[in-house]
Amino acid sequence: MIRQLAQARPSGTSAVSAWTPGEAAPYRIVLVSICNVTDNAVDVSLFHDIDGTTYDETTALVWKHTLLAGEILCYESEISDYRAAGNLAVRSSVGNAATFSVYGEIQGERV
Repeated sequence: MIRQLAQARPSGTSAVSAWTPGEAAPYRIVLVSICNVTDNAVDVSLFHDIDGTTYDETTALVWKHTLLAGEILCYESEISDYRAAGNLAVRSSVGNAATFSVYGEIQGERV
């Protein structure tokens, strides 16, 4: 069942982990919604590192995408993996300016 897996609103400008599987189980991320909640433009980035916490150009899915005031970016995907060490991370050029919502499913999960 597709559901919200995580939500993050970074308070600073460094990349932060928005979602980690927590245990080794097959998962699938299908959508990340990024909303600029300010009255100014903001640059956002999205990262997926399957076995660690490297958040730079090598793991970028979205890199410094400019969102105008109030604009939303929907990143649709089929990110699938099973490792517990993976991370989906986010970054905003302005603290508290963007909300990142992660949607997907964890195989075998009971809700």
